[in-house]
Amino acid sequence: METLCDLRLDSPYHLESVFHMCDEEQKGYLTSEDLKVAFLYIFGYKPSKQEVKQMMTFQENFDHRHMDIVCFQRTIKQMATSSSVDQDIRQLFQLFDVKCQGFLTLDDINQGFKFIMPCLKDSVIIACFQVMCSNNFGKLSYKDFEKTMKHSNCKN
Repeated sequence: METLCDLRLDSPYHLESVFHMCDEEQKGYLTSEDLKVAFLYIFGYKPSKQEVKQMMTFQENFDHRHMDIVCFQRTIKQMATSSSVDQDIRQLFQLFDVKCQGFLTLDDINQGFKFIMPCLKDSVIIACFQVMCSNNFGKLSYKDFEKTMKHSNCKN
């Protein structure tokens, strides 16, 4: 079965078109902010500053403030072929994030659970959301979602 990442990367022109779309000023490279937008477009979540910094410093160019198209394609392909657990978590997050906001609300979680587990009580869904959502602003980030999923996966 193909993953969402595989479907988005099967076109040889897809990454190139995303690169050029995010390089609005046609500089020929992406800044860290441009890279965040491209990453959000491809994977459905905004990477943290640390992740972006790590991606920018692992490239072969000596200028770690810019990423050319070759490094961009290599980086995105490496991210897409990460462990299957990571891909499954990304896909699950994207399924819940129907509004493509890059975060989940209680309403998003509620709708998702009602679809896959209609008999689950609202109080259980609310409790799960409160445990996962560490920022107390009612927005569940991908990082918090991923942390919860990986923690629960270790217990199984």
